[in-house]
Order: sequence, then C-alpha cells, then structure tokens
Amino acid sequence: MNKKLIELKEQAKEKLTFFYPKKYGVKGFLGNKDVCFIMSRPSMNKFPSPKDTQFYRLLKKYDLEESHLTDIMKTRCKAGFKIFHQKCNIFQDIAFQIFSIPEDELVLNLKILKRELEILKLKGLKLIIPVSAVDSATQTCYHRDM
Repeated sequence: MNKKLIELKEQAKEKLTFFYPKKYGVKGFLGNKDVCFIMSRPSMNKFPSPKDTQFYRLLKKYDLEESHLTDIMKTRCKAGFKIFHQKCNIFQDIAFQIFSIPEDELVLNLKILKRELEILKLKGLKLIIPVSAVDSATQTCYHRDM
C-alpha cells in the first residue's frame, strides 16, 4: 500500500468527495502499478454503478487491478448531465459551464492530480490512459477482446 497516496487522499478528503475505492480486488485510487487511468469528467450516480462494476472486473481480467484510477474532478455529480463532444477547452467547458465548478475547486483538483502523478512517477509510472468516462474505458477493454 502506498502511504503517500493514503496521506494525499486523507488530506484532500475534507474538500473533495470521490476517490475510486478498492472493490472486486481492484485497488482504485490506492493502486500504484505503472498504469494510471484518468477519467476526464466527474463521476455520476452512486458507486458502484453497473458500468463501474464492469470496468473493475475488466481491469481484474487484464491484470490491471493494481492500476491507479482517478478523476480530474474528484466529486460526484447529479445524474442526467450530458456532455457533448465539442472542439473546445475541456476544463473550461465541463468545469465552469456545465457543472458550474468554482475556479478555486478546479485548481485544487488539478493540484491533487499533479501530486498523485508525482507520487506515481516515483513508483515507476509508465503509462497514463486518459478516458472520457468509465463507459469509454469499458469500451476500450471490449475492443481488446475482439
């Protein structure tokens, strides 16, 4: 277990509300393998959703259960928001307009993400996989089966 990730999570927990938990043998936020999945938008609904469950099981199937899982925005949003793919700045468009996240909260989330990556780099991080949502990550794993 990575003590630095645990410390970072505990420090940020007062202000940020969501960190991928350990479930089905997948370490979630506390994973520190050389692979990191970064979801680009806040998580929706309650955890675990059927898509979260499927994603975790696919990670386990492909021996990625010790990968680090994180969101850019570590919060849960109300279901029903739709994000349309637009040619624009993802941070401004998603964080400021769609979810109305204050700039200081966005800055805090990005500082935490930066610190996460610094900790993982010391542990030998080799691959960062940006994902638009758990749906996309699950689809990526499905395509690997084909």
